[in-house]
Amino acid sequence: MATSTEEVAATVTNVGAIAQQTSATAQTVASAAEEQLASTEEITASAKSLLDISQDLSKVVNTFKTNKTNL
Repeated sequence: MATSTEEVAATVTNVGAIAQQTSATAQTVASAAEEQLASTEEITASAKSLLDISQDLSKVVNTFKTNKTNL
């Protein structure tokens, strides 16, 4: 009977350790997901800025385009 109690106690201890490891891993995954979200938001903002710049550049270039028939 004492052996069974010790086995149960050891099993409970192991389950507790596994639960802690799982929790730590879940926290790591959540942190990585937050970092990816922040990076994605930064990329989105950069892409929008690049789009704005390219549209402005296109407008400027269009003001200098000449008509081939006028040359």
